[in-house]
Amino acid sequence: MASEIVRTLNKQLDADLLRPKRDQFADPETFITEFIPSLAPQLQGQTLLLTFDEFDTLSRPDIQDTLARPLINYFRQLFDVACLNFIFSIGSSGNKLENMQASYTNFFKSALYRKISFLSKNECRGLITKPVKGVITYQSKAVQRITQITSGHPYFTQLMCHELFSRCQTTGSREITPEDVDDILDDVIERGTVNLKFVWDEATDLEKWVLAVLGEKEGISQKEISTTLKSQGIRFVDSDLNSAVLHLRDKDVLTKDNQLVIHLMKLWLEINRPMDRVREELVQTNPIADRYIEIGDELRDRHQFDEAVESYQRALEFQENNISALLNIANIFLNQHKYTQAAASFEKALQVNSEHIAARQGYCQAQLALGDQARQSGDVDAAIAAYQAILNRTPVYRQARENLAAIYQEKAEEYLSSGNDTQALDQLRLALEMTPEDEKLSARRQQIINEKKAALVKSWFDKAQRALRRKRWDEAVKLAQEALKVDPDDQAIQKRVAAIKDAPRQEKLKAYRKEAETAIAKGNYPKAIAALESAILLSPEDTALTEWLESTRSDQQHAQLRMYQTQAEEAQEAGDWDAAITAREAAIKLDPEDETLAEALTETKADQKNAQLRSYQKQAESAQAAGDWEAAIAAREQAIKLDPENETLSQALAKTQAAQRQAKLDGLLAQADSSFKMENWSEAVSAWEAYLTEVPEDAEKLEERLAHARKYAQLSADYTEAQEHIHKKQFSRAISKLQGIIAQDPTYKATSRLLTEAVEGSRQRKPIWRKPWLYVGLLSIVVIALATIFRTQIIDLVTSINWQKPRVDAISLEPLPFTSTANQTSIDPQERFTEGIFSYMERTSPTFEDDFSSAKPEWGGNKHTVQFKTI
Repeated sequence: MASEIVRTLNKQLDADLLRPKRDQFADPETFITEFIPSLAPQLQGQTLLLTFDEFDTLSRPDIQDTLARPLINYFRQLFDVACLNFIFSIGSSGNKLENMQASYTNFFKSALYRKISFLSKNECRGLITKPVKGVITYQSKAVQRITQITSGHPYFTQLMCHELFSRCQTTGSREITPEDVDDILDDVIERGTVNLKFVWDEATDLEKWVLAVLGEKEGISQKEISTTLKSQGIRFVDSDLNSAVLHLRDKDVLTKDNQLVIHLMKLWLEINRPMDRVREELVQTNPIADRYIEIGDELRDRHQFDEAVESYQRALEFQENNISALLNIANIFLNQHKYTQAAASFEKALQVNSEHIAARQGYCQAQLALGDQARQSGDVDAAIAAYQAILNRTPVYRQARENLAAIYQEKAEEYLSSGNDTQALDQLRLALEMTPEDEKLSARRQQIINEKKAALVKSWFDKAQRALRRKRWDEAVKLAQEALKVDPDDQAIQKRVAAIKDAPRQEKLKAYRKEAETAIAKGNYPKAIAALESAILLSPEDTALTEWLESTRSDQQHAQLRMYQTQAEEAQEAGDWDAAITAREAAIKLDPEDETLAEALTETKADQKNAQLRSYQKQAESAQAAGDWEAAIAAREQAIKLDPENETLSQALAKTQAAQRQAKLDGLLAQADSSFKMENWSEAVSAWEAYLTEVPEDAEKLEERLAHARKYAQLSADYTEAQEHIHKKQFSRAISKLQGIIAQDPTYKATSRLLTEAVEGSRQRKPIWRKPWLYVGLLSIVVIALATIFRTQIIDLVTSINWQKPRVDAISLEPLPFTSTANQTSIDPQERFTEGIFSYMERTSPTFEDDFSSAKPEWGGNKHTVQFKTI
C-alpha cells in the first residue's frame, strides 16, 4: 500500500519521493511514525485522502481473525494522524452497513454516512452533455432515452456515452439522436456484461428465477411471479420468495412495483438468461453423471489422471453439457501442460456457460501458455491468435494484453529497421491498444511519429523552396501548408510557413529597393521615391527604408529647387510671368524658410504686374479703336484690379465708359431710324425705348415717331395672330383681331381679304352652310366678281407667266379705279393691287399667303410692283 501511495503522490504532487523498501514496513508503526511525517512537507498543508472500496468484504467469516480485525485496529490508529482522512465504500454487493456486524458499526460510529446511488435527472443530463459540450450535441429525446435506459446509473450512463462517442468518431456525425442510442444498445450490453452479470452471480437461485420472470414481463405482482414459477415446476416457499424480492429491492435491482431499475438489466436478461437457459443452469444434473464425476475426483486425488479423465468423459456420455466434468478434464490437461486439449475442454465448458468464471480463467491460462510456447518457437502469428483468443473471452486479461503489446512492439521495430515506418506505427498503435498505460511504448510511438513528421515536413518544404525559386508563390504556399498539416501546433513549422507566405512580399521589397537605387543613379527622384514609398507600404516597420526615403526626398528637394530657379528665369525672359511665378511658388513650397526665394517671387510678381498693366493699356486702346467697348472696358477693369490705387487708370476707364455710352446711344438712334424706314416696327420701338432709357429727356422729341411705330407694331402682331387663328380655323378670334386692325387702318395689308375669308369660314361652320349648292353658288359669284374686277390684270398676268417655272419674281399691274358698292368707299391702289392678285396667286402657289405677307410693295408712278421671294 505504501508503494502505491508513493507512486500516486509523485504523480499528483509532481514530487520525487523515494519509494520505501518492503522490509521497512515489517513494523506497522513505521508507516505512522516515519513515513507519514516525511510526507508532511510535500503535502504543504493539504490532506492525504485514502479510499477503500468493497470494505464490506472484510465481514467474511474466513478472514475475520487473519485480516479483518487486525486491519480495523490499525485503521483506528491512523484516524489520529492529522494529515490523513478516509473514505470507505461498502454495500455494493448488498451488504449494507445496517446489515453488518456490530463491531463494524462501532468502527464507523465517528464517520459520516452517505448513501451513493443513482443520479438525478439533472445530474444525469450533466454527465451526458457537459464532457462533450462544444464537440457533440445531444438531442433532448436522446438524453431522455439514455436516462430511461440507465435510470441514472453512473457507470452505465458513462458506458453508453462512450459507445456514442465512438460511433461519432466512426460516422463523423456531431449530433446524437434517439435512434443512435438504440443502435448502440447491443454493444453496451456486451461491454457491460461483467457488471450486469455481477448482479446475477450474486443472486440466489430463487432470486435468479425472479429476475428471469421479470426479464420476460416486468412490473407484475409478487403473486403473478409466484404463479409463473409454479407453472415452471419450481419448488419454493412463499416466505422465501418474499425475502428474495425484498433482497433484490434492497440491492436497488427492483423497484417497489417490481420493475427492473436499470432497463439494461432487462435487455441483458432477455438475451442471456431466458427461462429455458435458467432452467438448464439451475435444475439438478444427471445422477449417473454425478457418480462418474465423484469417481473421477477420487482418481484425480490419487494422481491417476488418465483414469480420472476417462471417468469424467463417461459422465459426459450421460450428460454432454455437464460443466463440472468438462472443467475437471480441462484442469487435468492444464496441470499436465497439455494446453491444446485444456483449451478445447475449457472452450466446451464455456459453450455450456459462457460466463462461467472458472472456465473462463482456465481457458485464458491454457491459451496464454499456448501463446508463450508459440512465441518461444518463433510462430508469432500463432502466439497472436492464442493471446487474441483470450481477449475475445476476457478483454481485460492483462497478461495477454502485455504479451500482445510486446509482440506488436517487436514487429514495429522490425518494420522500422526495414524503413517501413507506416507499418511500424500501425504495430505500435496495436500495442498501445493493448497497454494504453505504457508510457515508454507511447513515447516510442511518438518518437517515430515525430521522425516521420519531420521527414514529411522536410519533403514538403523542399518542394516549397523549389517552387519559390521558380516564383510560383501560390504553389509554394500550398506545399508549405501541407507541411503545416503534418503538425499544425509546431511553432517552427508555423514560422517557416509564414516566411514562405511572405516570400512574394520580400521579393517585391527587393525589387523596389533595386528600382530605387537605379532611379537615384539616373537622377529620377520621383520614381525612386515612389519605389521607396511602395516598399514602406509593404514593410512599414523597416526604419532603414524610412530613413532612405527621407534622404532621397531631401536630395530631390535640392534638385527641384535648382530646376524651379532655372524654369523661373527662362520663363521670365520669355515673358511667361505665370510660369515664372508658378516656378517661384513651387520653389517656396519646397523650402518655405528661404527668404531669398520669397524676395525673388516678390520681384517677379512686380515685374508681372507692370507688364500686365502695359498689356491691358494696349488692349484697351486697340479695342476702343475697333469699337469693341466691352473688351476695352474689361481691359481697363483688369488693369485697375492690378493697381486699384492708380487714379490715371480709373480716369481712363471713366472716359472709355462715357465713349461707350455715346456710341451705344448713336447706334440705337440709327437702328431705330433704319427699322422705321423698313417698317420693322418692333425693332424700331425696342431701339427708341432703349435709347429713352438712357436719355429720357428726348422723349418729347421722339414721341410722334415712337407712337406711330408702336401702333403698327401692334397691328403687325394682331395681323400675324389673325393669320394663325384662320390657319387653326378659329374664325371668331380671327374676325375680332381683323376688325380691330380695320378700325385703325382699313388699308393695312390684306386685312379686308382675311376678314372676308374668316367670315366665310365662320359661316361654313353653321348647319345651313353645309348644303352642297351653297358652296357651288358662292364659288361662282367669287369667280365672276374676280373675273370682272381683275379682267385686264389676269390677261396680262397669264401672258407673262413662265409656265416652266410657276413662281413669279415680280408682277406689274396698271392701277384701276375701284369703288366699293357696299359702303361707297374708295379703295386705295395698294388695296386694289393686293385684292386683285391674291385670288390668282393663292390658286397657283400653296405658300402664297406666307410669301405675300413678307412682300414689300414699292409704289411709283402709275405702276405698282411687288417683289416676292422665289422658292
